Amino acid sequence: MSTRTPRRDEASRAEARRRARLAAQGRLETDVLDDEPPPTPPQRPSAGFLERILPAAPALPNRPDPLAGFEHRGSARAHGLRSGLWLLRRRFVIWIPAGILFGLSYLLSNLYQGTVLNLIATGISFAALIGAGWFGWERPWLFGLAASVVGYALYLGGVVYLLGTGGGAGSLKLLATASFALYVITTGFFQLVLGLFGGFYGGYIRRRLAAQRHAQPARRSTRGR
Repeated sequence: MSTRTPRRDEASRAEARRRARLAAQGRLETDVLDDEPPPTPPQRPSAGFLERILPAAPALPNRPDPLAGFEHRGSARAHGLRSGLWLLRRRFVIWIPAGILFGLSYLLSNLYQGTVLNLIATGISFAALIGAGWFGWERPWLFGLAASVVGYALYLGGVVYLLGTGGGAGSLKLLATASFALYVITTGFFQLVLGLFGGFYGGYIRRRLAAQRHAQPARRSTRGR
């Protein structure tokens, strides 16, 4: 009694018919394999415009946990806020001096527009925000933002003082107008955006340079082999 099942018989007959068709066409089994298209490798998603300008940078090597010693208490939503305030309290020697330097230089750049001092003061103001992000490696954008808040308060105080002491009664009335309120809002928003992106860029540059220095010894060791 045969032990072959009907399914095996059908499969063997289908295979025999396929080989007969190949033989009639003068083709071999290897020809069929060669006709099969090679598997296409998976395509990587194209990088966006921002990723091309600022490619992703790894974290700083050989650095401790920035939140080491931080004890979170409360809801998970407040974790980012509490940890950010904790970092700012620990590293106030970074963002407060950077903010003072940013506010004074920004004030000078507006007082001496069209002069060489304006260019120098403008460069110093940007460098102060970038430096806040460079040294505030734990959260660069936060340190840049905090420095811009300090600088904006100093800048606004300087503007009010100069208008109140050097412009007479007309300048004092200007402080209570809607145009001055709009100027305060727009200037504050602009400086906060500068601090946010300046701090981010400072930390980004530091991470990129650190990654390049970390990769150079590995390249040299592979070449030495």
